[in-house]
Amino acid sequence: MLDEQRRISAETAAKWRESMRTMRAMMTAGMTNEAAVSQTEANCRQVEASILDLDQQIRQVGNSLSILLGEVSGSIERGHFSGQDFPEELTVGVPL
Repeated sequence: MLDEQRRISAETAAKWRESMRTMRAMMTAGMTNEAAVSQTEANCRQVEASILDLDQQIRQVGNSLSILLGEVSGSIERGHFSGQDFPEELTVGVPL
């Protein structure tokens, strides 16, 4: 789940960088002001900072799983939710 959040955040950051270039060009052409450019840059930096936070969270979860499994911290192979098969019906109670 964190991997998917990071992927989406990376795509969002790329879009904000593109918007930042566009806003700077618009300011050069006199179509917008410095405040709008600054706001766009702030939004871009905020998304980029969230990517760093997600990277740290991914490492922390990996380290926690390694500790629980009694293994040396390292890279843990991760899958995707899209590749998971979940049962159609869930039963309640103690399995027999």
